[in-house]
Amino acid sequence: EFRKQVALLEIAAGLAARLPVTFQNCATPYFASLISTCTRENESSFGRVAAVELLTKYGHVSEETIETMKCALLDNMFVSERALACAKEFRYLDDRFLEFLIQELY
Repeated sequence: EFRKQVALLEIAAGLAARLPVTFQNCATPYFASLISTCTRENESSFGRVAAVELLTKYGHVSEETIETMKCALLDNMFVSERALACAKEFRYLDDRFLEFLIQELY
């Protein structure tokens, strides 16, 4: 079951990277909420990375997005490095998220 989920997340992340505008036009807040849940709860690091990439491509930053990115940054090294790279792609960053990133440096 989880292998299918990971594969679907990776495919969706790849498509979102190739067609970001189409993805943003089709994605809904409910979809973003599901992706946030996958980022926090998926059993596979690969699935969590793909979910972080999708969340970044979604482009809208909410309280849930901020909490999800914090969790991803505190995950294992593979997930946290990708989450940091993805965080650089946001067009808008909430002050609280920036504050969290700065605090984690010290």
